[in-house]
Amino acid sequence: MDISYWDVIVEVPALWDRHFTYSCRSLLEIPYGAKVRVPFGASTCDGYVVGRGTPPGNLDIKEIAEIYDLRFLPPPELLYFGRLLAEGYSAPLTSVWSCFWPPVAGRKKVPDADFEQAPPPGTRPATEDIFSPAKKEMGRPREEGLEDGCSQAVLVRGTREFRWNHYLDRIKECLEKGLQALILVPEISCIPYAAERLKSLPGDVVSVIHSELTGVTRRNAWLGVLSGEKPVALGTRSAAFLPVTGLGLIVVDEEESDFHKSPEGPFYHARTVARLRAQAAGAELLFGTSHPSVLSYRLVSEGRFSLVDQDRSGKSVDCIVVDLKGMPRFRGIIAPQTEQHLKQTFSLGENAFLFLNRRGDSTQVTCEDCGHVLMCPMCKAPLVRHSRNSYLVCHTCGRKESPPERCPNCGGHRWRFSGFGIERAQREFVKKFPDVPVVRIDSDTARDGPADRALQGLEGAGPVCLLGTQMALNLCRDVPRLGLVGVLSSDSLLNLPDFMASEKVYHLLCKLKELLEEGRPGSAVGSAQGAKKRFVLQTLNPHHHAVAGLSDPVAFYEEELANREALGYPPFGSMFKVSFVGKQEGRVEEAAGVFAGECMKRSGDINVLGPSPAPKSKVRGNYIWQVALRGQDQKTLSKACLDAIAKASGVRGVRVSVDSDPVSMS
Repeated sequence: MDISYWDVIVEVPALWDRHFTYSCRSLLEIPYGAKVRVPFGASTCDGYVVGRGTPPGNLDIKEIAEIYDLRFLPPPELLYFGRLLAEGYSAPLTSVWSCFWPPVAGRKKVPDADFEQAPPPGTRPATEDIFSPAKKEMGRPREEGLEDGCSQAVLVRGTREFRWNHYLDRIKECLEKGLQALILVPEISCIPYAAERLKSLPGDVVSVIHSELTGVTRRNAWLGVLSGEKPVALGTRSAAFLPVTGLGLIVVDEEESDFHKSPEGPFYHARTVARLRAQAAGAELLFGTSHPSVLSYRLVSEGRFSLVDQDRSGKSVDCIVVDLKGMPRFRGIIAPQTEQHLKQTFSLGENAFLFLNRRGDSTQVTCEDCGHVLMCPMCKAPLVRHSRNSYLVCHTCGRKESPPERCPNCGGHRWRFSGFGIERAQREFVKKFPDVPVVRIDSDTARDGPADRALQGLEGAGPVCLLGTQMALNLCRDVPRLGLVGVLSSDSLLNLPDFMASEKVYHLLCKLKELLEEGRPGSAVGSAQGAKKRFVLQTLNPHHHAVAGLSDPVAFYEEELANREALGYPPFGSMFKVSFVGKQEGRVEEAAGVFAGECMKRSGDINVLGPSPAPKSKVRGNYIWQVALRGQDQKTLSKACLDAIAKASGVRGVRVSVDSDPVSMS
């Protein structure tokens, strides 16, 4: 029987791209980068062919079980681009290459696999092993970090309509040159607007790809991009890895959004991937936003990004800051000043949107006899009381339980409900405005039906109040006659131990304010009386630069940059977040301690913060510890990190993950 041998890197993160040799009952070539299913230990896992294997001695070599559909084999330039990302993100190459394959690619057993067809044009021979010394220079990452500039990069700042008008002009020019364009939006809820705007392009040229598509639709869309049949690809963050071969333009809309950041390994940021792909392909790069990220603001100020800016001087929104510290006796949720502005808005026949990003009724349930707080047994998180069905829920893992009659600690039966969520805010609003209908939009009400259904019927004559969490933001962009947006609280975000906290709050407030700036015109009554739209912010931190930035954006960016520069935080340095997860807290703490100790042995160019329990120190029964590394040079951090992981890997039962481009330390 004819047998060939192949080197495979298996998708087991702890092994970090270690080679294993497998056999195949065929002498035909398996393409470089082909995705395969192989036996590993007592189970099977995915892996990637990286070259010919050496015939073994007396070892029992296992066979490759299945090969994934080779129609989805990424082009060679994309496979080699993956090396740059893997090194930059301090991640296994397998975790990056897995992003290049769609989750809907089928596979066949080796004897049945169709090897008669030649590999896709341009595929590198299987004998080209990216790890062999002779091939080190091929596709070698440039001597640069993940955040270097791009020669053809432009920041487009303005309203959504303004940005998309500019995008469309550049996309048309790209298509006229015979090139392809890649368009990234932060959320699936942004896809309909983008797809509608792209309909103005001549012909059937747009391929839409996101996770909610059916398998067949997603597979066909992927192949349409790979073949070049659909030269414009539209999707969310994972679309950054689409096999667009003749790449001439990349657009990242709402570049400041954290939804562009993957919450799972390799923890990539679509904004960063887009910049690196544009550099590698010599493509034009457009970042779009109405309130730039701190990084993009700095790149523009240093001349590394060009700026296309919209004149927005005609926009008229009153920003009203309600200082809650000045009302020590106030114990409600809707402050008296906010209540007065709501009355004026409703008297004009206009609608209002009140924002509170907390679900439930009370955020903490405490025994009044002993002070015991009811906690989730699987997570170190307080259980939140929901008045609907009177249950307690963990907002970390989703666990639900009925409230106990007696305290499990002392047997007491008196409970104190502290903190407030959106359910309590709804009850308070109904008491203050019994004649104004209120529509609540959060993940709890969404279970009763699609959230957008709740917005139907707002075209009527009477005023309505919308009360929502963050999931309502995109839905509320086109609310008719929106005269007021109120923020009931955002202070909990400002108080997080996170170097990005101020920027997150600033972007959130800007996005809420833009609901008034970009929405439909107000009522005829309001227009006749010259009434301005109102943005009302209740806060305990009225002088914080994230709050002041609503009226003076430049002041926000300059103070935020000065604060980060003083402490060496990005974009003035590099920062890694290394997480240790396991079922046994002692082992997790031990592994984090070994890792931190190894990093501390390095020279003084690395600042080690930790080890310490993560802000969410227990999730779904797993304990989590963290170590943060801070330094000027990313490569130095990466090498120190990988060397220390090798030492910490001796602690069994602990998973280690590295986020070299964190947007949050929580």
